[in-house]
Amino acid sequence: MRGALRCGPRASNEPDFIWYGTSTGNLTQYQQRRDALLSHWKTAVEYIREHDQDARVMGANDALFRERFYGDFLTFARDNDVLPDFVSWHQLDSTGLDPQHGNYFRTNYQTYRNLERERGIAPIPININEYGGNRDLTVPGQLLQYVAMFEEAKVDAGGKAYWTAAGLLGGDVVETNKPGGGWWFYKMYADLAGADTVKVTPPPATTIDKLEAIGAIDDSRRQARVIAGGGTETDFDVVIDNIDRKLFGGRVNVTVSATTWSGQNRHNSPGRRGSVTANIELDRRPVDGAVLRANPGGGAFVKTDRHRLFLSAATSSASPEPRTRRRCGRWKPNRPP
Repeated sequence: MRGALRCGPRASNEPDFIWYGTSTGNLTQYQQRRDALLSHWKTAVEYIREHDQDARVMGANDALFRERFYGDFLTFARDNDVLPDFVSWHQLDSTGLDPQHGNYFRTNYQTYRNLERERGIAPIPININEYGGNRDLTVPGQLLQYVAMFEEAKVDAGGKAYWTAAGLLGGDVVETNKPGGGWWFYKMYADLAGADTVKVTPPPATTIDKLEAIGAIDDSRRQARVIAGGGTETDFDVVIDNIDRKLFGGRVNVTVSATTWSGQNRHNSPGRRGSVTANIELDRRPVDGAVLRANPGGGAFVKTDRHRLFLSAATSSASPEPRTRRRCGRWKPNRPP
């Protein structure tokens, strides 16, 4: 995802909930309210683009993704030349993590892309500019589940919801220079900048809260990182397959660390559950590649935790923390496994 939002104005915020009530189940009311909203959308977008030709408009920005409205929105916007530069909606409350719920993000994403294809509209970048429920904020294992899905879909950007006291970065810091568990998760995520994401295959699940992960590799620095967590309180393995022996050699240094949930408004130190580093010989494979199997939970996995595996070539002097800050730009598409 992008490291910083560079999009322009939102023509509306949660119009389905706050302003127009297009969430109604009454068809007549829906059509009347929809038509009013879309008319105002056209007026707003045309005004913005007339007065600021560099502006990039985002919408419809509903509080909840609904196939009915987004289909009507795309049809109207296409026919009236007011398609947004970014399509946005909110994934609020924890139902966005539940595969059995109608608000599950992966389902919403596929449904939306199908709406575009059915209307002959080229894919528009997606911005999930509010995500998370109260029980998810500041919790590394919960936040990872959202971000892993966003990386998988390659949405343009995502913004955590703001439910807590002002000045605390949405609950991720306690006070100046006192970060909480959520801050350390986003720090580990930011450390992936400059690398290429790789394909991740999480275990199947049919209930809310599942094990998720993000993986990335940096060829120039001979490093790879995996962030894994969420799910139930059971032990788990992380299998890193097809490791390029030409890049890493026959042995790798592996550092495993974890950040726990420190509670809302509570300070947390980096790697609170400690870290372990080992020099490991890679298993040989009949094809060009190798495999590493690691157990970051170590028999003490907690679903609110987030674990990090850091791999580097055994001959490399690399540190788990980046030596220089890289520009945070759009990541390249996932590499194949």
